[in-house]
Amino acid sequence: MTSAVAVDTQLARPRFEVGDFVRCRKSLSTTEWVVGTVKKQLTEWGPYHVTLDDGRVCRVPMDDDQFIQRADQVIQHADFWESPLGKCRRRFEAQCGVRWQQGQRKLQALGSAVPVVPHQLKHNIEQFEHLVSKGVLDSDVHEYVTDIALPAYRRALEAADSALTGSQQNTYVLHNRPEFEAVLSLHQKALYLDPGDVVAGDAIQAHDFDALEREFQEKEHHAIVIDDFFSQEALAKLRDYLLDSTFWMDAKSGYMATFAGAGFASPLVAQIDQELRSKFPNVIGGLELQNCWAFMFDGSMGGVRTHADDAQVQINFFMTPTEANEWSEDDALPTGGLVVYGVGPPEGWSLIKINEEDDESKEHILASTGHWNVTVPYVQNRAVLFDSSYFHRTDNMKFKKGYKNRRINMTFLYGKRAHLKPAATMTA
Repeated sequence: MTSAVAVDTQLARPRFEVGDFVRCRKSLSTTEWVVGTVKKQLTEWGPYHVTLDDGRVCRVPMDDDQFIQRADQVIQHADFWESPLGKCRRRFEAQCGVRWQQGQRKLQALGSAVPVVPHQLKHNIEQFEHLVSKGVLDSDVHEYVTDIALPAYRRALEAADSALTGSQQNTYVLHNRPEFEAVLSLHQKALYLDPGDVVAGDAIQAHDFDALEREFQEKEHHAIVIDDFFSQEALAKLRDYLLDSTFWMDAKSGYMATFAGAGFASPLVAQIDQELRSKFPNVIGGLELQNCWAFMFDGSMGGVRTHADDAQVQINFFMTPTEANEWSEDDALPTGGLVVYGVGPPEGWSLIKINEEDDESKEHILASTGHWNVTVPYVQNRAVLFDSSYFHRTDNMKFKKGYKNRRINMTFLYGKRAHLKPAATMTA
């Protein structure tokens, strides 16, 4: 819990006046924001006392956007919490959010064992180190992560690496022993969530979207690339949201994933969805958002294998700085981007069959077209809009070490595959 803040009334000029309508929270470890009216300024407990509608008082510890914001910045997006994405976020917070109490020293471990993957533990260690260095955690949580969680995760990684060396297995069962207790306590728990707030104005930069839609619709191969897609403010907020939020709970082969139903839902994500519909009214506008997600890759273990998604159209975004991609310095290396083939699964294939790995029939289809494809190199703030009837995969990659250098992409999927008409096949 953040301690009381001594306020120098000669130096600190409050941003909000008594009577202002604001939203606020007591600490960074609390994901819930409350709305109320400023009743006092420059108190012994902090810069503001905010009275809520039910009469409770929220003592705001710091005059900073992380703790208090003008409510009219948010009211225009208040319906987010009643939208499908907002309901996903609320369910996730209720099921996985951590409610840290003042003076609390640790979390209770649930269960006797959990399955872990070494690259998952490594990711968690790097993310906790990032959060500690950034200073966004409350003092009690900061101390818990530094003194208890990080040592436990490092011991768990050492144990998993030792047990799996020389083995064909990639998953290790971590049993609840005192030295691993914090790992079990935080399993499938979100210790910290960035609010993912909207940006003022458009999150998507100005482009000739009419021309882009025509290009997409008129091309025989429905795939286009758009650079400098997000505004710099939106890109920075998205990076904070992705790097800081501990919602990366789904360990895949070489990468971590978060989905709309598992934390990847925020006012900013909803803002992007709304703007995509507005910017691409003929391609996306009337289609239902089927899912959205983000993947964070180790950067050296490969990516998502050849598959097709359960949608009509999708748009992928590359979020990591280009200089983290070693291809940017040596073009003899793989691009680390996206490979979109010129053919997809036949009508009647099940989604399970479409996403099977090492499927010979899938390879046979690709070979029949000479593996015709468009390979899009990974460049930060690049968007790739393409027809979901095409097979696609992550290109091979080599990214620099370090948490901020991990390869991240976001994906938004629109429309039901049941209504999909296969696009024209491209051949070499």
